[in-house]
Amino acid sequence: MQITRNKQLIVRMTYLAVLIAVVVVLQLTGVVIKIPGLATQVSLVLVPIVLGGCLLGARAGAILGFVFGLVITITNCFMGMDPAFTGILFQAHPVITVLLCLSKSTLAGFLSGLAYAPVRNEKRSVRIFGTFISAAIAPIVNTGVFIIGCLIMSDTFNANFVNHAEGQNILYVLFIVIAGINFLFEFTLNMVLAPTIHFLVELVEKKVGFEREKTVKTRYRVALFDMDGTLVNTFEGVKNSLEYAADKLGEPAPENPRLFIGPPLNQSYKDFCGYSDEKVDTAMEYFREYYNDKGILECELYDGMKALLQDLKKASVKIYLATSKPDIFAHRVARNLEISPYFDFFACASSDEKTLTTKEQVLSLAMEQLKDYDKSEIVMIGDRHFDINGAKSFGIPSIGVTFGFGSEEELKEAGATHIASTAEEIKAIIIE
Repeated sequence: MQITRNKQLIVRMTYLAVLIAVVVVLQLTGVVIKIPGLATQVSLVLVPIVLGGCLLGARAGAILGFVFGLVITITNCFMGMDPAFTGILFQAHPVITVLLCLSKSTLAGFLSGLAYAPVRNEKRSVRIFGTFISAAIAPIVNTGVFIIGCLIMSDTFNANFVNHAEGQNILYVLFIVIAGINFLFEFTLNMVLAPTIHFLVELVEKKVGFEREKTVKTRYRVALFDMDGTLVNTFEGVKNSLEYAADKLGEPAPENPRLFIGPPLNQSYKDFCGYSDEKVDTAMEYFREYYNDKGILECELYDGMKALLQDLKKASVKIYLATSKPDIFAHRVARNLEISPYFDFFACASSDEKTLTTKEQVLSLAMEQLKDYDKSEIVMIGDRHFDINGAKSFGIPSIGVTFGFGSEEELKEAGATHIASTAEEIKAIIIE
């Protein structure tokens, strides 16, 4: 059974509230219970803290650990329920003692949950092993921080708890009398109950339908996609629009329509047809006449592109469109092909195709939005040397795709950082 994100959040908060209550009750009970042989108060609280860290994540483990520390601070420091130990330290070093009480269990809960996170989506045997590791980390960190804190307050510790007449020193008392015996009790208890903790985690995930959030490692955090020849095969629509415009002008159609896909249309008419500025304007008017009505619909996504966008989105990669296609056309194509929701930002050419046309100009719009990202975290994906050169001008890596309108040789000569021939290869480069 799977539940929606909002409901899942409510359920998670409910479980966290229940575990907080358990932590409070167990610690208050432990304050008044003394087990023979233990130098300080008995603690059963690390078990629900580990459970919370494994089930709800490292932050939940930290919250539970903080609640544990808060109860200790209130009862032992401010209410004086442990006058023979914590009370003495608190009187001499109030700030350090409070910080010690709060930090040791908070860090223990956080690291316990953090240790379980990498195995959350692995096979059952690995998850069981991860539970034992988490259960072991909690008492190790809790006791380790406690020892460090006591060493910081060594003056008070030596004066009150070390019997110099018997040749004892602070390390002996800490590791053998106080921390040693208590640590062994807490560690053993956690190890014995680790299988139970794992069982409860599995049971809740199965019954409630918690989605295990995968930790995905990505090489790049932002993907800038060209449109024509990279995401979308627009050849048919562009070819028909060029032929329509040529027919209206009484000119022969361009011999190689592929050359017109990628660079600004006005520049292509000048470079490949030798038109004057006035004739370019007329040709573009006729081109748009057909393209706006029919040509824009004569396109399709390349194989695997929609799945690629979905996978990148799941991996929390930001997806930008960076195309020299006019914005009115780019938005329409994206809507028609139902890929608009995947984009975090559209960086497109201006509608007049005059004020903002080149790949560098388009990329400047995108890079303006990405000032908080390191350039090594951003990658440009395109099929022509315009895309690769544009990426180089901003110092960002690039992926040249060979299934579009450019050649592998063109992309390599332009200096593409990576070469990909399928959507799956693009994914493998971005998501490690």
